[in-house]
Amino acid sequence: MENNLEDFDFELPEDIDNVLLNLAVQDEENYKEFLVPVSYTKNRLVQAQPFFYNPYMTSKPDDTEIDSENRPIKSISIPYEESNIPTMPLCKPPMKKGEFFMEKVSSFFRERPIWLKNAMIQSLSEENLSQNHLKHLLASLSYSYESGPWRNAYVRFGYNPREHPESVCFQVIDFRTREDIMTSSSKGPYDHTFSTLPKQQGQLYQLSDIQNDQIKDILVDQESLSPVCTKRTGWLTKKAYEDIRKILKEMYNMLKLE
Repeated sequence: MENNLEDFDFELPEDIDNVLLNLAVQDEENYKEFLVPVSYTKNRLVQAQPFFYNPYMTSKPDDTEIDSENRPIKSISIPYEESNIPTMPLCKPPMKKGEFFMEKVSSFFRERPIWLKNAMIQSLSEENLSQNHLKHLLASLSYSYESGPWRNAYVRFGYNPREHPESVCFQVIDFRTREDIMTSSSKGPYDHTFSTLPKQQGQLYQLSDIQNDQIKDILVDQESLSPVCTKRTGWLTKKAYEDIRKILKEMYNMLKLE
C-alpha cells in the first residue's frame, strides 16, 4: 500500500550463530545500533495514532460559511416617522456561493417590495439556507421598520410604502390572544397565511398573505382606503382596520373548533 511505512530491506547472514555471539559481547553503550526497526512495530500505517483526528483541523472550512457566519449583521432599522429612506446597505453582500441565494432573495423583493422574515423563510423552505445567512441577505437588500403599519417587515431599499397606497396589502397586523395555545399544531412549521392556529399568543401577519376572501375584498375596496397614511392603520380607514381585526378573531375561533 502507498501509505504504508517504509523501512529498510535487509537479509540475515548465513552464519547467524556468530552474529548472535557478537551481539552478546557488544558494549552496552552501543545499544542505539540495535534498536528495533520499524518493520517490527505494531503500527503499519502512517495514520495509526493513539488519538482521534480533529475534523476542524484536517478539513478546510467553507469560505462562504466563514463569510456569512462570522461577519456582524449590519442591518438598518428606522422608525415610522423617518423621512430619509435607506437606499444602500451598510454591509457587503455575501460572496461566492452566497450569490445564488442573493439572487433568490432579490427576486422575492422584485415580486413584492415588503416581506416579513417568517413569510420569506416559508418561501425558501426547500432551499438549504440558514436563518443566520438569511439575516445577512436581508441586511444587504432591505431595511426594516421599528414601528407603524409595516413594523418588523423588511422593505426593499429605496421603496417608501408611505408614498404608495398600493402597499396597503403588505401592511402588518399583530394578532394577539390571551389564551394558552399550546396545542399539537403549535409544534408545526410557521404559518404566515392564518390557515392554522397561531404558534404564539402574539403573531405578525401581512394582510396579503392571509387566506380570507373578506379581507381581500376590503383591500381592493376604495372606500376602505384612507387618503393619508397613518402610523396606526396605515393606508386603511379606521373602520376597515377594525373590520379586519374582527375577521381575524372569527377565523381564530373557527380554527379552535377544528
